[in-house]
Parts: sequence; C-alpha cells; structure tokens
Amino acid sequence: MHSVAVIGMGRFGAAMARELSRLGVEVLAIDDNEESVERVRGEVSSCRVLDARDPKDLAAAGVGEVDLAVVAIGESFEASQECVLALKKVGVGRILARAQSHDRIRILEKIGAHRVVSPEVESAKRVAQALAHPLLEDSVDIGEGVTLATLDIPEDLQAHTLEEIGRGGRLKGLMVLRVVFPGEEGERRVVSPARADTVLPEGGRMTVMGKPEDLRRFASRE
Repeated sequence: MHSVAVIGMGRFGAAMARELSRLGVEVLAIDDNEESVERVRGEVSSCRVLDARDPKDLAAAGVGEVDLAVVAIGESFEASQECVLALKKVGVGRILARAQSHDRIRILEKIGAHRVVSPEVESAKRVAQALAHPLLEDSVDIGEGVTLATLDIPEDLQAHTLEEIGRGGRLKGLMVLRVVFPGEEGERRVVSPARADTVLPEGGRMTVMGKPEDLRRFASRE
C-alpha cells in the first residue's frame, strides 16, 4: 500500500494522516474546513479543501486512484455515510471508516465500507498487542487484516541486505516499506521504498507491512 486519502482532519483523522505519513505512506489529507487542513499541511504529501460527499470533487482531486480511503469524519454519521457512498462511486478499492456503535458499524459495512473501526476498541487492542509484543508497539492497523509497524532493526538482521534476509524466510508474508539509517533528527538517511540491495544498518529502524500474525512471528524471533 503506497497511497491513502484521509478524510476529516479532526483529532482522529489528523493523527491517522500524520502517522501514515511518518511510516512512509503517501497521504492525501482532505477536509471541507481550510483551518483543519492547515493543521497537517507540510506533514503529509498533499492536502485538499473539498466536500468529500461530492463524487465530482473527489474525482477531481484524484481520490479514485488511492489504494485506501479512510473516512475519519466524527461529528456527523450522515456525512460519513454520504462520504462512503461517494468513494464507492469514484472507484476507491478499499474504504476504512470509523463509528461509535455496533449499529453504525453494520450500516457503514452494508453500504460499502470494507472495514469499520471504533477508536476506543482499536486503542485497547493496540495496548494489549504492545504488552504482548513490545517490538510491535509502534504500529497501526490499516484495515483488511493489514498492519504497519515501525521497529528497531533486530541485531541478527543488521549488515544483511533485504534480499539475503528474504532468502532465509524471515520476511515471509511481509513487505519492508522503508529503512531509516541512524543519525540526528533531520539528517537521517531514509530509503523508501526499500530495495532488495538495501543493507540494514546497526541502530536503524524499519517500517514493515503485513498481517498481524506474520508481524508477531517476525517480532518473536527478535
């Protein structure tokens, strides 16, 4: 997954946009309020002020080309429904939405959302995961059974290329999106997307995408 549109720059949406961007994902931040969009400008790939309930506006902004759209609208459930329907019309392949009750989760799933999350429930799951697997504490569930995790490069993988590690089966089911080399903030070298010949450095960090069970397997061998 390389591109995500996050719609709704409230606290949840802005945090989602910033975190995905930090993890190396190309993020398009959208809100109908210019002040809300300005909060994340410069921290994401691009921003648009538009009505996400209008398929024409979404299409003009290129939203139909993203890998995933996140409907992070919190104040109006009706607006969330209209946004999901508009995203379906412009051909977005995967849609993640948020809701605060089981009834609303079912409604959004019925009209086309591929995954609907409740932030409080997801937060509890992340805390539990961090307790069970500390290596995966810095992770985010992006839906469809896929998680992004940023972690310190394990010692046994340092000084090896991704191609070498892949031949050993350690990365089975996983995709390394980026490698961050050690250094002062603002001066660190980042390889994104990571290449087969990238040598994992001592003291660096890596962002990995995959199913939770594959990430847990990877983490348990750290």
